[in-house]
Amino acid sequence: MRNPVSPFESMRPQRARWNFGWLILLTFIFELAACGQDTPIGVDNPSAQGGGDLVIHGRPTNTPRADIPLTRIPSADIALPDCTPPLEEVVPLPENFPKFPFPKGTVITNTWQLNNDPNSLQVLGYAPMGLFDGLSYLVRELPKQGYELGYGDQESNEAESQFSGNGWRGAFVLRSVYECEGVSLWRVVMLKQ
Repeated sequence: MRNPVSPFESMRPQRARWNFGWLILLTFIFELAACGQDTPIGVDNPSAQGGGDLVIHGRPTNTPRADIPLTRIPSADIALPDCTPPLEEVVPLPENFPKFPFPKGTVITNTWQLNNDPNSLQVLGYAPMGLFDGLSYLVRELPKQGYELGYGDQESNEAESQFSGNGWRGAFVLRSVYECEGVSLWRVVMLKQ
């Protein structure tokens, strides 16, 4: 039997590669587990009248603010909090933007026609409610406006869902605004069917 010159000479390269492979595999599994923390949006215990509690992070949430009425064209009756990021420009909704339940006080900052198509629209703006209040609001109000909710999910700083109805299909993404609880960033995309 040969004596190794150094302690590292006796290490078998195959064994070292196998250990490194397991390390990569375990890292990948942990990353997938972390990505799987999305929690579906849903209504818990719906009644025959369509009621129920909105479930976010596995627990029911409070009812959204009742003082924020529905409107197709947001108005500035409810001011955005002072912590709202500075607004470069405030723009009106496009004339052909369909009925959508923006809460009062929503300020639209950008609009786009996707692919230069007037029937493919996107708007971006800020609403005077936090992320989960805004999500609860939309989950309750979109069906009242004739839209059916599709798949959606939410995380601690973002919520999104697809919807369709009234001859349109679309999606919304709500994002929390860093260090500003009373406001959320809204992105709504609408495509004519």
